Amino acid sequence: MNLLAPDPPACFRGAKADSRSAFMRATILLVILLALSGCASTGSKKSAINSVFEQRAQIKAKFAGTPRSVEELASSTQKLVAALKAIKLNDCPADFRAAWFDYLVGVEDTRTKLVRLEQLAQEENGVDVSSLLKFGEAAGLSHLNPAAGVAAMLDAMFSKKSSDKTQVAAQQLLAAQQRLDDSWRKLERTAMNYGVAPQR
Repeated sequence: MNLLAPDPPACFRGAKADSRSAFMRATILLVILLALSGCASTGSKKSAINSVFEQRAQIKAKFAGTPRSVEELASSTQKLVAALKAIKLNDCPADFRAAWFDYLVGVEDTRTKLVRLEQLAQEENGVDVSSLLKFGEAAGLSHLNPAAGVAAMLDAMFSKKSSDKTQVAAQQLLAAQQRLDDSWRKLERTAMNYGVAPQR
């Protein structure tokens, strides 16, 4: 018998084994809770991303249609971009928010360049503005068939003599459309990482 470290009484000898098993049970419970909270977190991220795309679809429907004039296009562009920027992203993951902001920059840049091109075309009165407005529908938000929109715009641009300034604006618009398409693809891939397949 050691006086410095006496044996514990018999009633306490099993306490050490019980504390180890209690510790193991607590650890396993903690791991299970963390795993479940991760699943809930992924589900809430998915629903937050779905909410963004549902709001985008509502905005898209609200601004559907071809504007009748350059002024109407400019006004609808401002309202469209403002509505897209007003969508709340608080519950979305950081990588999705970054991709969404890139997409918004692309939408705003494309729409702004479209308005500028149409203003130039109207000023020189040598380009069919209605064809450009139809291109605006394709290039602005819908992304349904950008190639057809580009073809319509090029037909309008080169069916009549247009100034160098207008042709440069058309090239800038085509480049902006390409950047918008790229940002959409990035946004789409990011959403798919969370189980969401957005509609263009």
